[in-house]
Amino acid sequence: MRYPKERKEAVLKKMLPPQNKTIKELAEEEGICEATLYNWRNTARTEGRLMPDGDSSPNGWTARDKFCSGVGNRRIKNCSRAGAKISSVSRFLSVTFQEGKGAGRNSSTAGAVKKGRGDLGQGRGRMISISYRREIVKLIDEAVCAGARQRKACGAVSISLRTYKRWTAEGTVKIDGRTTAQRSAPINKLSRIEEKQIIETCNSPEYANLLPSQIVPAQADCGIYIASESSFYRVQRKASQLEHRGRSQKPRKIGRPESFLAEKPNQVWSWDITYLASSVKGLFYRLYMVMDIYSRKIVSWEVHTEENATHAATLIQKASIAEGIKQKQLVLHSDNGSPMKGATILAKLQQLGIMPSFSRPSVSNDNPYSESLFRTLKYTLTYPGSPFESIDAARQWVRDFVRWYNYQHHHSGLKFVTPDERHRGKDKGILEQRKAVYEAARTQHPERWSRKTRNWEPVEGVWLNPTNKNQSKNDEQLKRAA
Repeated sequence: MRYPKERKEAVLKKMLPPQNKTIKELAEEEGICEATLYNWRNTARTEGRLMPDGDSSPNGWTARDKFCSGVGNRRIKNCSRAGAKISSVSRFLSVTFQEGKGAGRNSSTAGAVKKGRGDLGQGRGRMISISYRREIVKLIDEAVCAGARQRKACGAVSISLRTYKRWTAEGTVKIDGRTTAQRSAPINKLSRIEEKQIIETCNSPEYANLLPSQIVPAQADCGIYIASESSFYRVQRKASQLEHRGRSQKPRKIGRPESFLAEKPNQVWSWDITYLASSVKGLFYRLYMVMDIYSRKIVSWEVHTEENATHAATLIQKASIAEGIKQKQLVLHSDNGSPMKGATILAKLQQLGIMPSFSRPSVSNDNPYSESLFRTLKYTLTYPGSPFESIDAARQWVRDFVRWYNYQHHHSGLKFVTPDERHRGKDKGILEQRKAVYEAARTQHPERWSRKTRNWEPVEGVWLNPTNKNQSKNDEQLKRAA
């Protein structure tokens, strides 16, 4: 949306005195998003206009904010009254308030960008580079030659006269003494002989496969102590010997699985296997279940006495035929079990043109829809309190559960429509009718409604393993559904 230039100028004017409104206040008042207001302010600043950096009150503004808004104009006037040229003062201030730089060690005068270690400003004792010292001294001398008092010129950049004299005491600008100081070695520093002894100990056949956390106690049992475990690690790192030891596999970091967005049925499926207790202690039936994450509908299921990739491949093929899945249409997500990654099912997925997706090892959050479905299955009121007598009894109960779940269960993540209604695209009409009922009730008794009616907008897309950016969108949709 494009805003008129007049309105843009009026909004920017409200950021300055006497109104001093913050961007958050302007966003609520004008109905313009905060990102747009920040963009307007930054653009105005790049054009050379004086705009405050912060959103706090004038008492909490930085030196740059005060100069921009007029609060700090008293310092400029002091230099002008002393006879300083306006051009010198302007140049003086423009260099002083470079973005990311301040102008003294006793107060912060920086912009919004975080300062580096050698920049001026940010508190007492800050390291100040020699090049910036020379520039500040040069500008102060120019202001003094133009007629300004030396103390006032120093005060304009928030450094004391004493600091200026210390910098120029020897006729030239002094470099910070901390950069050239000769410091004595710490008294607790290990000698070269001790460091060599640590390396020889770690490389000896007796300790070659042990960690420093194991070497130090082992040596202590022999009455030997060279250094602490952290010193062992530090010396090894210095010698480029801090590598994985032993025959075990080196720990590896596994990245998050790829994110997928389902915007309609039969784009992303999730499947898993769970146990159903049998009447024989220690023996379980295996329930294979596939669901569509967009509609939460159970598209296929089977119960077997064992789990293997052949049963899984047959299950996926039946579901694909029933739903009319085409080549390269579907993503199938699962965990890392052997039936999910067996050669039989992977070959079947390749034949059907289905893209496999897997969770990270031991991370159940990567397959949340199937985990949530199994939780609903085993905590429903009709779940038997005693084990299943036979596999036929287990199949009969699962058949009844699937019928109830798909056609009668009003799912909280779908704005309380059934998975089948969502799968067939009937949820939008149902939610529109619901919204009309709520609006009619509000019209009939407006005194009972302090705010808007409940949000019955349908949930648009459903993410599998969303990134942090997409997670906030998912959470917002789930809150609306509650």
